[in-house]
Amino acid sequence: MLNLAIIGTSWITKSFVDAALSTKEYKLVAVYSRSLATASQFAEEYKLGKDACYTSIDEMCKDAKVQVVYIASPNSLHFEQAKQVLSHGKHAIVEKPCCSNTLEFIQLERIAQQSYKETGAMCIEAFRHIQEKNFKVLKDSLPKLGKIYMSLLPFASFSSRYTDILEGRLAAPVFSADFSGGCLLDTGVYPISFAIRLWGKPKSQQYFPYMIPQTGTDGGGTILLVYDWGIANIVTSKIFTSKATVEIYGEKGTLRANAITDLDSIEFVGNAKGTQAEQLAGPKESFNLAEEATEFARIIRDNDIQAAADLWQVSSDVMDVMTDLRKQNGIVFAAER
Repeated sequence: MLNLAIIGTSWITKSFVDAALSTKEYKLVAVYSRSLATASQFAEEYKLGKDACYTSIDEMCKDAKVQVVYIASPNSLHFEQAKQVLSHGKHAIVEKPCCSNTLEFIQLERIAQQSYKETGAMCIEAFRHIQEKNFKVLKDSLPKLGKIYMSLLPFASFSSRYTDILEGRLAAPVFSADFSGGCLLDTGVYPISFAIRLWGKPKSQQYFPYMIPQTGTDGGGTILLVYDWGIANIVTSKIFTSKATVEIYGEKGTLRANAITDLDSIEFVGNAKGTQAEQLAGPKESFNLAEEATEFARIIRDNDIQAAADLWQVSSDVMDVMTDLRKQNGIVFAAER
């Protein structure tokens, strides 16, 4: 069992902790927040005392009990906090995106390699959807299509925080350039990593965003990932909602999934008229993040450096693509000024 510490106390942190505990692979031992009261409130929910609460990441990481740290702070903080965690020889599980741009990623990669060499500590970016069992079913089903022509990968959900902007209130971190916010790094990262895990890094990419004038960040748009076989067409947004399904079109038929994340329905429909849909999805875990938590624990426990390297390559490719898409559209974060 891995002794888990957390940085951040948001809903995603609670979701990860609940999922991690459900796997019986983790034990929560420490909570970090800038506010001791906030850390204490979170800790109490899991029956931890005040001695498990910290307002210093360095002090928390000096706790000998801590083995792995889950980082779920605003995007712009991930890079520095991951470096801090690794410097103490602790494994780092970093919510996506692990960095603001490729330059930060290259630095973190160098630090992670040195940390592993010296202490065995790994750095893993938490793309939870590509760890779902049904994502792997979808990936394994691609040969059913024969030659692939095109794919549609929609992932769009209206954010209540956008209402704040429309009504003239201060932008939340998720939309703020100061915190490396915007749709691309918060929502678009899901279908981009989905595509890269299926087909690798695209030959080229292009983004047509809806920009938010008040923040200088993107609210969503259309992304084209160009591959030798064709185009992965992504529609992503935090300023409108789409209920469209994932579809991948091939010469022999179509693969259709209910969504980019939380896959519970996958079917293959042959191109021949009257063909019945073949249902492919298996049962889904009760906790949405349980599958990633289980796999990350296995990688750490088994010291599976090859699996860690495979995931890190996905992270590298995703970061390169997103950095280029922002550059195309003049989206600049405070971390880059």
